[in-house]
Amino acid sequence: MKGKNLSGAHLFIDSSKNKLEFNSLLEKLAIKKTNNPDFFGIEEETVGIEKTREIKKFFTIKGEEGKKRIVIIENGEGLTPEAQNSLLKTLEELSQNQLIIILVSKKNILLPTIISRCQISVIKQKKKNNRFLEKLALLTLKDRLILIEEEIAPKKMTKNELILFLEELIGEAQQQLIEGSGKSEQAKHRIDKINHACKLARANISPQSVIDWLMISL
Repeated sequence: MKGKNLSGAHLFIDSSKNKLEFNSLLEKLAIKKTNNPDFFGIEEETVGIEKTREIKKFFTIKGEEGKKRIVIIENGEGLTPEAQNSLLKTLEELSQNQLIIILVSKKNILLPTIISRCQISVIKQKKKNNRFLEKLALLTLKDRLILIEEEIAPKKMTKNELILFLEELIGEAQQQLIEGSGKSEQAKHRIDKINHACKLARANISPQSVIDWLMISL
């Protein structure tokens, strides 16, 4: 699939609901979420009929010349039955310059009428790298700064994406704590630092500042 050719209604199935992988896919499809007046993102846990009305209104406005009007519902599970029924006609009448993407963990969560009106794509799961902290421990401060600049900073994580990343790191540190093998104090130290980074992220400190602090502190 190429972003410039993508149109209509699409159902993306991602069993892990990994936002980082999903956003990476959007980048490959040339779909820009930030600073894009032709983009309407819905991230609420519950998506009711009010939101589907907003989607209809969004599509009545003509986008910039040559640009698609794009709607992404990132929590398809949250679509109420009423909202799904309300969305049916919109899905049927999408033009070549209109695109709706619905992200779900399982296809059968949605009504069959919605599924039948969407092109279905499965996001392939990459093998998780659950040893990030171990690799980080082997890097010098200079190498960590290079890692930030070349691999982490270009991803431009949002607040929610950063918190998800930090929660994965906490999981790895907790696993190290369970394994023991003389690393319990180090694992506890890491958990404390990552938990503090989560607090900073939730306090709306910029994601890049939180990452910079954490990579140096661990």
